[in-house]
Amino acid sequence: MESWLFLALILVVALVGKNMSLIIATGVVMLFKLLPFTSKWLPTIQAKGINWGVTVISVAILIPIATGQIGFKDLIKTFNEKRPKIPVF
Repeated sequence: MESWLFLALILVVALVGKNMSLIIATGVVMLFKLLPFTSKWLPTIQAKGINWGVTVISVAILIPIATGQIGFKDLIKTFNEKRPKIPVF
């Protein structure tokens, strides 16, 4: 019961803050808790979820390269800018 209250509190905070990612994530976790067969999935999601998330974010970052919106010209332009390059390295 405590976990439901905790998740509900997180959902309320996400709703008040209009944080759509957290609203969706909390809703999915609550749905998983409702469905009996998903209890076996939760440890796997907990263990591998960060890696899956990083992979999804990496794919999203690489899409502009795949579609041609970003090319070598943009990469070279970035390195030729006068702003400090420390964050790149």
